Amino acid sequence: MGSQIALANALKDSYRNDDRLLALSSNRSGMKPAERRSAWPAAPVTLQMIQTRGVLRAGVQRDALPWSYRNTKGDLVGFDVDLLKSLAKNLGVRLELREAPLKQLEAELDQGELDLVAGGIQNTPTRAVHHELSRSYQALNLALVVTDDRVRELQGGNQSPPRRTITLAVADELLISYGLEAQISKSLGEAGQRARVVLVPIASNEAFFTTEGQRSFDGLLVPAEAGAGLAVIHPRTTLITPFGRELSSELVWMVGGRDAGFRRYLNGWLTREISLGRIQELFNYWILLKPLLLRPQPAIKQQACSPNRQRRAGGTGRPPFRPRRASPRAAACCC
Repeated sequence: MGSQIALANALKDSYRNDDRLLALSSNRSGMKPAERRSAWPAAPVTLQMIQTRGVLRAGVQRDALPWSYRNTKGDLVGFDVDLLKSLAKNLGVRLELREAPLKQLEAELDQGELDLVAGGIQNTPTRAVHHELSRSYQALNLALVVTDDRVRELQGGNQSPPRRTITLAVADELLISYGLEAQISKSLGEAGQRARVVLVPIASNEAFFTTEGQRSFDGLLVPAEAGAGLAVIHPRTTLITPFGRELSSELVWMVGGRDAGFRRYLNGWLTREISLGRIQELFNYWILLKPLLLRPQPAIKQQACSPNRQRRAGGTGRPPFRPRRASPRAAACCC
């Protein structure tokens, strides 16, 4: 229970209102990425080809708040969008984005029409079988978004688990497994009794918030880092953390092609971004909604000018005037 409270407290003040969340814009410098409405022509995905072409073709998952989504201006923004902007800048190429449902992006990636796919992609064994994955770059904690009238039932703390079957919606179908269902059943149970839980795939997170979705499902299984924003945007829903930090996941990118050099470049770059604290900066900005703080610049040490430099600057070239040491009773002199 302690870990549940700690996680809830860490996120409860992250999103104070939907206006602030949806008004966010990129905190990374550079040009606004171009958006692609149709698929690119198929082409080999290699580091050399990307740099020769001068364009990084990246797909981002649609409505994947806060990783990739539309702000109030209609711009495509988010944690992963900013990270991709930094990657393209490091590669010395332009960034072009294609926003689409995850399954469509996966198909285009397999056909060589995308270089990589981002936008809240979670690492799963099944996904690793079908696609090349980057190293993980952000840890996540799974949680539930539920309607307000179901908070008490699913938050835990009751003497006995719910007697009926709990049906949870999951937008990422590859996240579903027998092991995950068993872990959730244990977490929602009490006094050694497991709750009966069924995980059902849905087309997108938004499908849960429809009238039909509210009738069909007891909750939406999402990362807590994403659920905090979803619960604010959609009235009469709440983020609950009945699992604490027991159910964790990780963000990755899906990488096209089979170029080992491109994957090594991505992994090395992500490792450097983590070590320099830049991933944490994105987390603070997009998840915790903390303003971006400017890093302090090192102080410039002033040096005395040489006679030659003084002469070039129009000085006399004479040694600088040094006042005699003042007596203790004399006023201090600043030169």
